[in-house]
Formats: sequence, structure tokens, C-alpha cells
Amino acid sequence: MQIGWARRALVPAILGVILGPPAFAIRTFDEATADANAAAPPGQDLRHRVGVFLRCTGQDDPRKALEAVKSLGLGRVQVSRLPDRFYTPEGAREFEGLLKETGLVADAVVVVFDGESYADQDAVLRTVGLRPAAMRPGRTDYAKRCIDFAQAIGTTIVTFHVGFLPRDPKDAVYAEMRSAPSPPTPPGRE
Repeated sequence: MQIGWARRALVPAILGVILGPPAFAIRTFDEATADANAAAPPGQDLRHRVGVFLRCTGQDDPRKALEAVKSLGLGRVQVSRLPDRFYTPEGAREFEGLLKETGLVADAVVVVFDGESYADQDAVLRTVGLRPAAMRPGRTDYAKRCIDFAQAIGTTIVTFHVGFLPRDPKDAVYAEMRSAPSPPTPPGRE
């Protein structure tokens, strides 16, 4: 799966329109990588040290998303929301096989909760992380499955947006969020 030249060329152009004339030269991915590789120790290609958030590929199918990353010459991914079937022992083995087939490494797993909206600050307060009390038990269970998935694919970093903690520690929501059941610490990170 190749990401087309148009997508590579349009991103800098769109940024230029949105941000106005840059104070620095906007370069293509290939130009930036070539410069980085020129500065790397001899024989070391930095593309394998750069990763991408898997969901940014625009591909819903994990295989196609991994192939898109591979087509860029990159070697690392941060795994975002996958179809639910992957959060089982069998699904994790399948995803681990996809990583091996593509030669990619997963550096982290991101817990992306259903129903989160980043449309504006009010939406974030109402929908993101562990702040919505009614969603907390299900989200905690899902986070635990993500931790198990991360361990199964050999990743020890799991991240998520906890939601906005109230500024005042005496706020009841602050106490509720702090007392939410914590997912277990992944093995090796104790």
C-alpha cells in the first residue's frame, strides 16, 4: 500500500495556507529524512527510529495501516484504536504476526475510548477519559484489555487521555477520578 505523492506534497502546501508564510522552509518528508540521515552516524538510517500514530494513515484495516507505514520507509508505530477482536489473546497474536510480516515495531499502545470528542473544551470535559462517571467502569475494563494487548505484542508503554482533572483537589469529581480503579501496571514497569 503506497501513500500517494499527492498526499505527501499536499500536507506542506495545506500547512502553508493555514499558517501563512513559514519562518523556515517547509520540506517534504523525503527531504527532511535525507537531511536527518546525512547527520546520522555513517551507515545508520534514521527512518527506522521514526514512528507514526497508526490511525494517521487513514486506513481502518490494521494490515493496510501497517503497510502504509512500511511504504514510507518507517519502522515504528504507536498503536491506536483497533477493531475489538484484536483485544483478545488470539487477536493480539494476529496483530503481532502483522507486525512481524511488515517488519514494524510497536513502541506504544494508545487507549482510545469510544465516544470521546475533542470538538471543543466542553466536549472534552463531557466525553474524554475517566471524567464521565457513567463511562468510567467500562473504560477502565477496556484500558485493562489494552494493557494485556500491549504486553502480548511486546510493548510496555500504554498511554491515554485521563480527562480534565478539576483544579480544586476538594472537587468531588477530582476525588472520583483519583479513586477510579487503576489498570494494573504492565509487567516490567513496576
